Amino acid sequence: MRRKIQSIRGALAFAAIALLAPARISPEENGTESARDSIDGNLVVTEISFTGLTRTRESFLKKEYEKHLGKTVSETNLHDIENDLQSEGLFETFSVSFRDIDGQSAGIVVEVTEKMTFIPLPFAMVSSGGFSAGAIVMDTNAFGVKDMFMVGGFYSSSSIAGIASVARPPRNDGTPGLSAFASVSKNEPKVVGLDNKKALEYRNLSGSAKLSVAEKITEKNMLSVSAGFSTISADERDGKPAASVDSAKIGSLSASWNFLMSDWNGWFSSATKISAEFSASKYFGLDDESELSGIVADANMQLGFQKPFISERLRAVGKIAGDFVLPQRHKSAHISEYKGGSAVGCTILPDKFLTDKIIGASIGIEFALKKYSFGLSSLYANYEAVLTKDFSLGTDTDFSMDEFCHGPNAGIRLYLSKIAFPAVALGMSYNVTKKYGQFTAALGISM
Repeated sequence: MRRKIQSIRGALAFAAIALLAPARISPEENGTESARDSIDGNLVVTEISFTGLTRTRESFLKKEYEKHLGKTVSETNLHDIENDLQSEGLFETFSVSFRDIDGQSAGIVVEVTEKMTFIPLPFAMVSSGGFSAGAIVMDTNAFGVKDMFMVGGFYSSSSIAGIASVARPPRNDGTPGLSAFASVSKNEPKVVGLDNKKALEYRNLSGSAKLSVAEKITEKNMLSVSAGFSTISADERDGKPAASVDSAKIGSLSASWNFLMSDWNGWFSSATKISAEFSASKYFGLDDESELSGIVADANMQLGFQKPFISERLRAVGKIAGDFVLPQRHKSAHISEYKGGSAVGCTILPDKFLTDKIIGASIGIEFALKKYSFGLSSLYANYEAVLTKDFSLGTDTDFSMDEFCHGPNAGIRLYLSKIAFPAVALGMSYNVTKKYGQFTAALGISM
């Protein structure tokens, strides 16, 4: 359950700057070169101004974009500013142009239409794994400076949970980012093997808290460190688990590195993303006979790309990722440490499948169907391959990964331009190796 809450938290916390969420392009956005040609290229850019702001503070934006000042007009690339505006996730439309101030200097004028960033968000999701629903109240532009807060809860046939989070992203002036997250949940999880049959069922009551600090070391690189604590009261109901379901108190430390290089063409983003995270968990109060490992390490690595080709409305999308939970030899990790296919971005595994070792890869395309006044619709299709260890095979603690699955995944997405949240997705995946398919529908959360 802790992993499910963490995945929901991640989707919500970063939805406002989701790379896939395209803004609706204004006619003026195609005229950056003509804007440069209409003014003396030797003029020095000394100011930047914003019009159309409703919630966002102009002083905040000026501070974030002052890096573009001090260059001449000919040295200034307005498309770089457009890319920055797109990555903010705050604006539905924008246009950027130069203006001659006094014949000696120039200014950059940015006209924007803001998205709705204060969002009371009911959501529901149905899949072959079950049904869940709930509500989130979130603000991705709190105080007009792109701070975020979120509070909410959800309910399903086997769980009830509440979550809360506050976050401030790292600033361009070197100010580090800070975030805090807390959750409480009561549930009766069922874990399945790769055959989609029940391998474990247990009761669980848990609470957790986490504090993170992030530093933007360059324009494209960010480092973060986190510390967390969770308490779990669990008892096994049925099954022979490969992981412990004992009650536990767990302290954790983690460090991560993220690299992102992106460009926007008005329809889609072209991007290269690389990330690595390493964490270590310490289990408290264990006796000598406990099957739990005193210390458990976890490593997650991801490499992804998105690249338009042939047409600006068509892009190739690929990803390779791995996640490894590493307990002490002849010991096991707690069930809360185990991951599903979502840890490596794969959909062909059962929703309730968990494992301690998994590598996944996918390659595919996404085509933008049409822009509307409210957003953009697209079709996507990809092919996935997964190498993993089957949870249902028992308590083997070696490093073997001998289960290979592959299959296609396709569907439709709708990105809403007027709110800072990608909102609707419908998809179908099929596991060719195990011969079963899954349908997933989501409203209000990013897939």
